[in-house]
Amino acid sequence: MLITAMYDITKPIFMMDLNDIDYIDLSVSVFYFLQCILPLLILTTTVASLTKESRKMARTVDDCLEIIQDEKIKETLSQFFNCLLHTNVKFTVFDWFALDGTLLMSMTGSITTYLVIIFEFQMQGYSSCN
Repeated sequence: MLITAMYDITKPIFMMDLNDIDYIDLSVSVFYFLQCILPLLILTTTVASLTKESRKMARTVDDCLEIIQDEKIKETLSQFFNCLLHTNVKFTVFDWFALDGTLLMSMTGSITTYLVIIFEFQMQGYSSCN
């Protein structure tokens, strides 16, 4: 989906005369690309902020441990602090790949690679026809 949307967006720039661009098709392709990419952006930024907040939570609990006087609450917070320290908060899809910024980077790299390959083959086809 994303590859075809990016292909439709970049094809007029690389393969056609700029005067022959159909701006309606181009705008539909841009909106389709945004419709596909915005949920991914929201997901990855939310996951990144959640993992950052989990690290901040450990520091906050550690600060509270120094202030609290009640031993029972202190023991409970200490157990919670140890749990936070030894738990790595990471969101993955079946442990195949992480849902963070690396997902967007790998998708961007893959899309760019496929677009380069597609345009190279199309340019070879145009040059062999002439």
